[in-house]
Amino acid sequence: MTTKQESAVPTSTGTRAGDVVNGYLREQVDVVLFQEGRVRHREPDALRRLRVGVRRLRSGLEAFHRFLDADHARFVVAELCWFNTMLGDARDLEMVQARLNGQIALTPPTLVRGPVAARAGKFFTARRIELHERVVSTLDSERQARLRVAMEQIFEDSSPDASLDAASVLPGEVARSYRRLESRMAALAEYRHPGPERDEALHDVRKAAKCVWDASMAAAQVCGRPAVRFGKQMRDLQRFLGVHQDSVVCRRLLRDLSDEAEEHGESAFTYGLLYAREEHRAHDVEHGLPGEWRQRTRAKHRQWLTPS
Repeated sequence: MTTKQESAVPTSTGTRAGDVVNGYLREQVDVVLFQEGRVRHREPDALRRLRVGVRRLRSGLEAFHRFLDADHARFVVAELCWFNTMLGDARDLEMVQARLNGQIALTPPTLVRGPVAARAGKFFTARRIELHERVVSTLDSERQARLRVAMEQIFEDSSPDASLDAASVLPGEVARSYRRLESRMAALAEYRHPGPERDEALHDVRKAAKCVWDASMAAAQVCGRPAVRFGKQMRDLQRFLGVHQDSVVCRRLLRDLSDEAEEHGESAFTYGLLYAREEHRAHDVEHGLPGEWRQRTRAKHRQWLTPS
């Protein structure tokens, strides 16, 4: 079965760029506002969906600010970055807990030294309560209230370029986002040795790939299947890099978990084993990235992009 975007064909000439962009942004604002309530009540998958909505809204504003009030778009992007940061630790904790629970379950009993599962359960429960309280405090803050107003104001003003033909101009805006991705990929050469700086540079590549993915899918309404296919390549690239970023976050929390276990007189052996596995995962991503990049950015995938 194909989705609406997968079966998309170019809309007839005359569709305004502003209409396409505003439609996409409206959808993301609605997602953010709806998921806020679900997060408050700790409903399943709400936090992930909220972060996805925030990311897509930010991507749309960054990629298509040409058709909006640019100053207001930049302001909302900055506030969304703040909001996403406030949500980030809680979402990271969800991901790491699920990942480590799976790894602990797969570890042979002879390599599980001490009450590893119980210690991890206490560790994550305490942090989950703390971080949920922080997220709710953020949602209740005056700053977040101002952001909600600012998100609604996105649709009040537009630039003259909003009246341009969408099929003619949106590919160029996606191409601009793609060039930013290329620049971040090239910047990796400055960080040849593993460490926090290279980890952050790889994360920057992933974030740029997400932006291109989101922008491509927004443009698919008028650019059709080529945009969808290219967006899927960017999706797969960011997922590949996501394994590395998940490893970075897992290792950071494993260090904290190991320290807590040692403070209670428990063995840190199993945490070290899990840490080594995560290092291996990150190494595999680093080793495979050049080939993954070549595959996902082939010229045939980018033919629909035009100069901005």
